[in-house]
Amino acid sequence: MRRDGIAVVIGACAAIAALLPRVAAADGIVLGDALSRIDTMCMSTQGPMGDFPEDGFWSCEEHPATPSESGTTRATASASFGDLLLTAVSTDCVSCPFAPSTRSASRISFELAVATSGSPPQPLQDVPVRITTEGEVGVAPLGLLAAGGTYLSSTLQTTFTNADVFAHTMKTVSPTVLADDYAITETVDLFPDEVYFGNVYVGCNQNSSIPGDWACSGHASVQFALDQAAFDARMGAQSFDLSQFFAIQRSPNLVPEPSSALLDSCALGLLVLSQRARRWRRSARAMLRA
Repeated sequence: MRRDGIAVVIGACAAIAALLPRVAAADGIVLGDALSRIDTMCMSTQGPMGDFPEDGFWSCEEHPATPSESGTTRATASASFGDLLLTAVSTDCVSCPFAPSTRSASRISFELAVATSGSPPQPLQDVPVRITTEGEVGVAPLGLLAAGGTYLSSTLQTTFTNADVFAHTMKTVSPTVLADDYAITETVDLFPDEVYFGNVYVGCNQNSSIPGDWACSGHASVQFALDQAAFDARMGAQSFDLSQFFAIQRSPNLVPEPSSALLDSCALGLLVLSQRARRWRRSARAMLRA
């Protein structure tokens, strides 16, 4: 039974190794690293996220020289990475006769492609991709500004509304809008092996003096997936499994390479089984000597 278990794991690893050329082909598109930009009232940073990134959280406070005249102003910003890209911010002040100017913003810029990993039964001009994005901003009282959104574009953009594939923004508008939010699932058609540019952002900005208590907060997120249901509806009886020939590829520093993770799992499985096999052989020899 022990040898059978090892044989099974070896067979599985051999099958995974046989698939690696397909995975390598899907990784053939060169994408730039994702960038995270954090901007708060006391610090600003921008740079590529490292390999296997962990969630990032930043915060700062500004204390008044005379506490009786003004409360502490706080600002936080965070960015989370994985299949879901998430940005979040907040600013607030309690008992502020004269609120200082403050800001908090979080942005993730990334690149994305639908990589071809094999020859499909029929050549496709485009591939349906489902975008799921949501966000919310809120302020109190009126007069504070919060904004955010998501875009995907065939060219790098500095203005969200100029994106030519997908764009949605939200904002509070003085003096009438205290909050804005969205939750959108939309399918877009992307050209295989083409590079697209994405951005998810949220920010709070307070440039005027508002006495009393005030606060602002917001978040925005986005994720992508092949839309098999839309493809089935389009192709009918000629449909096939998109995941066998295409894969969503994002900036390489957002997630570890699947091929490396699979081989690491195989190596760990073989190590555990071999250690168990050695212990079993030692126990068997001890029993024979007895």
